[in-house]
Amino acid sequence: MSVQKELDPTAQGFVFRFVDQTKGDVLDGYIFSETIRAFVSAKGTSKRTEWKETSFLQIVLPSLALGIDQRHWYLRTFITLDYGMGKFPAK
Repeated sequence: MSVQKELDPTAQGFVFRFVDQTKGDVLDGYIFSETIRAFVSAKGTSKRTEWKETSFLQIVLPSLALGIDQRHWYLRTFITLDYGMGKFPAK
């Protein structure tokens, strides 16, 4: 629904407001760039795989129940954005 209008040049992330599609509640979240631990992912096929360290964003959604609290702490959960709405400049 909304994001901060401006970011400080040294900011690692930003606050945003979104709608929980299951309940219709308006909630706040925080997206930031992970700087402490790297995300290591496999790139390639089963015959030839190399491990790459890549940067990634983390998201904090304290009020959104995703059920990840039922998972082991070491398991990763991936969230993808399917749709984004906003005011975008005309081309």
